[in-house]
Amino acid sequence: MLKLNYLKGILKNIFNLRISLLAIIDNKSEIHPTARLGKRTKLFFSSIGSYTYISSRTEISHAKIGKFCSVGRDCAIGLPSHSINHISTSPIFTSIHNALKYKWMNKNSFKEFNTTTIGNDVWIGSKVIIQSGVNIGSGSVIGAGAVVTKNFPPYSIIGGVPAKIIRYRFDDTLIKKLLALNWWDMSENKLKENIHFFNKANFNDSDIIQFLNSSK
Repeated sequence: MLKLNYLKGILKNIFNLRISLLAIIDNKSEIHPTARLGKRTKLFFSSIGSYTYISSRTEISHAKIGKFCSVGRDCAIGLPSHSINHISTSPIFTSIHNALKYKWMNKNSFKEFNTTTIGNDVWIGSKVIIQSGVNIGSGSVIGAGAVVTKNFPPYSIIGGVPAKIIRYRFDDTLIKKLLALNWWDMSENKLKENIHFFNKANFNDSDIIQFLNSSK
């Protein structure tokens, strides 16, 4: 059944030139037409928002990834968990479908996957590992090689093993205004009309006001 889902996924996306022919995608995943997937990426039971790119050899499972995200190569996002509260950590005792391909169970006794949610405009560096069920707020940055095991708020800069907040990209007031702005939900034409705001470093409160007025 799983192999059939992968075959259906290949056929479903075969004419999308923004998806590498070497990518493995199941037929349950949804990819926005403007998104891009690199070679040898793997995507299972997930959704990818508009203008998000996934670099080569990254594996994503049971995840919702928002718009305008940048995901580096060799990342692992939302991969399955193993129980540490049962006698054994082997999934053969708890899961119908497991890596061993043996079926000892008639039903699952442990939930391996929880939905991982990545907000909008999130930058994830290379070789980042994000645990299943984690939520990453919009505008966040995750440094290369980080291991993310818990939720992080919007516009946080995250790094380390295990990952922690290094600092925030902007002050609290500006973060609240950016979240209220929801620029990632604006039309493509509106964003293009206001692209000069995105070209400016050190974005500030007065820029937000101008952006709001010009985007009405």
